[in-house]
Amino acid sequence: LVQGGTTLQALDWASGTDRWSTATSPLSLNHPVVTDSRILMASVDGSLSILDDRGKVSGRFGLGNGLYGNPLASGDLVLTSRLPDQFLGIDATSGAIRWSFAAAARFAGEQPLASPDGSLVWVRDSQGTWYGLETADGRERFRLAGQGRLLFGPVLAGTMLWAQDEGGFFNLDDKGQRHGVAGTPGQVLAMTGYTDAAGRLLVAATGGVAWLDRGSGQWELLDPTSLRQASLAGGHLVTVDGGDMIRFFKVVK
Repeated sequence: LVQGGTTLQALDWASGTDRWSTATSPLSLNHPVVTDSRILMASVDGSLSILDDRGKVSGRFGLGNGLYGNPLASGDLVLTSRLPDQFLGIDATSGAIRWSFAAAARFAGEQPLASPDGSLVWVRDSQGTWYGLETADGRERFRLAGQGRLLFGPVLAGTMLWAQDEGGFFNLDDKGQRHGVAGTPGQVLAMTGYTDAAGRLLVAATGGVAWLDRGSGQWELLDPTSLRQASLAGGHLVTVDGGDMIRFFKVVK
């Protein structure tokens, strides 16, 4: 997906040809979000647009000024943040606000993450506090103070949220328990939500690409090349080292 001006385009991954395009609000936020075969776009003027995978608008709702951050679809709800400190559960069909949760500070604006069963959403405020909210009604299940600046994440892998802050690399479960992971090969740059046959996660960090055993917390270095950049694209983990050498690691679900 490419957004430019007031147009959102879907390009074919292989050929780069234009599959479809649709008009958007000139105040739309920078990153349309694809989730559950739907495309979500929030705008600072308070409009929320829901498109299908062919670019057809299935819903466009006015929710008052101040929407920000990336929205998330979970079941029949769209979850997003609104100034000054609200997190909203919005009916994806009618646009009605089903629930609203007020945090201790402005939300950080990162992509919220839903648990695999859809019952919980993890979200973080600008002071670094993590919240676990019941998706159905917005009730607070837990809150947990962070440990300094967020360096990586959050991403969902398995049944847990994974991230790295100044306290180290860690995962956060659906009860609000933080589990630190020792021995991380530097600052994490990217990780996949996919595992190998042994259930290990593939992680790219400044110290190289490594397998992480989720059960034991043990690391196995797959490629010790020092990295400066890594990302996920087209089913591959793509890394860039200090000499600008690009490597592709195929990710298999």
